[in-house]
Amino acid sequence: MDEEKKKATKRIDDDVTRRRATSFSKRSRSLLRKAHKISAFCDAEVALVAFSPSGLATKFSSGERYPSQKKKKNGR
Repeated sequence: MDEEKKKATKRIDDDVTRRRATSFSKRSRSLLRKAHKISAFCDAEVALVAFSPSGLATKFSSGERYPSQKKKKNGR
């Protein structure tokens, strides 16, 4: 089997912050799908938190140990 050449992983330049935000959005969706699949196929509890460059958190929880935040009744 031939050895494949891999691209070096590097940060997206600062002058293209829109491109970085788009890349994060796509990759985080893909990561959430992978976490869900691992949970479903392996019957495992999975928790994932990813922070965007702007500081917003993307969360996923498959089990009851890490319940997602839900609004309580009466606005509390």
